Amino acid sequence: MQMIPISRKRFLELLELQIGMKPFSFSCSPDRKVWPTPGRGLTQDEDRTYLQGVYSELDQIVDIVARERDGAGRFYLSVEGVFLNHDDRQIAKFRFVD
Repeated sequence: MQMIPISRKRFLELLELQIGMKPFSFSCSPDRKVWPTPGRGLTQDEDRTYLQGVYSELDQIVDIVARERDGAGRFYLSVEGVFLNHDDRQIAKFRFVD
């Protein structure tokens, strides 16, 4: 399983980005765009706040999700790591570096 090094501060920053659903859910597209998920179902383009390139750890997570889910999909974060929303399968763990 892939390990993602991350500081506790950065992890909390990612959680603060979450604007709707809990657990802390994000979506990504095949072209590696990523945004916090405000609710269930499709997030309309005008409701998306794109975050690719802003947080290197989130970009790394999106790369892992894209490999596991044929390019796109919803995923969520917890202190244990990264999980795919469609089957609750854990695909990465966090290694806190501070």
